[in-house]
Amino acid sequence: MDISRLAESPVGSLIPISGFDPRNQRAYNTHAFLPAPPPKEVVLSARTYMAVTRATSMVARADQAVTQLPNPDLLARLAIRREALSTSAIEGTYAAMEDVLKADFEDASTISPEVAEIQNYVTAAETATEWIKDRPITVALLEHL
Repeated sequence: MDISRLAESPVGSLIPISGFDPRNQRAYNTHAFLPAPPPKEVVLSARTYMAVTRATSMVARADQAVTQLPNPDLLARLAIRREALSTSAIEGTYAAMEDVLKADFEDASTISPEVAEIQNYVTAAETATEWIKDRPITVALLEHL
């Protein structure tokens, strides 16, 4: 990583840190990025307000369209699995979407470790989705997930 780009950031600064990594059994000296505190007030341009208004309108239209679906949970199930697949790929875990979809109907002992990892993400996301239908997002939810 090119830390010189972070050193020149207008939204934070680099600070030196050091410590001992027990996993690798060695000391380290490096830098951490410390973001600047957020401003007390954010002034948005008229163009930004228009973009927010358009986005709000589009979300409202999507929300209305979902109410017309006979079973909107099917759409959510697919979206959660696609997100799980993408997030896992970022972390270095790869699987085919077909395998992820099949896993819902297969015995857990027969699926690959990659698909099992993606299924763990799916389970957490679906648990969170059910939770927030009638409860607020809390530390307890995050601990549970």
